[in-house]
Amino acid sequence: MPAPDVRRRYLLPALSALAVLLLACSDDSSGPGEANPGISGPLVGTWTGHVNGTLGAGSLTMPLNADSTMSLTSDNEHYCRMDGTWTVAGAVFTASGRDCAGLLITLTGSGTRNVRLTGTWTRSNGMTGSFDVTRD
Repeated sequence: MPAPDVRRRYLLPALSALAVLLLACSDDSSGPGEANPGISGPLVGTWTGHVNGTLGAGSLTMPLNADSTMSLTSDNEHYCRMDGTWTVAGAVFTASGRDCAGLLITLTGSGTRNVRLTGTWTRSNGMTGSFDVTRD
């Protein structure tokens, strides 16, 4: 067994170098002091942006409430109001509810630094599309 003097002399610098290498080789694209991209905190608030798909294009307003309820409205009359609930599991945002015609709408998406959500929507009658919103 090496003398304690030798272990302290070589082991601590070796472990320090290993830690530096592990940190330098990570695939984290955020800069110093920046949060990692993705959904990592509360999303409560009003989100606005655009919706597009089978029913055409339109604006989208999506309030997300602290009790996990939410709603969707658009200036495109073909997208009638939806009331439902939302969750985040891992880094995936999911919302679902019934629109004014009683059809189930499901949104699935991802976030960027909790200021932008993008994803797709499906309607139980087979209609589909995309959404892109930012937090007000």
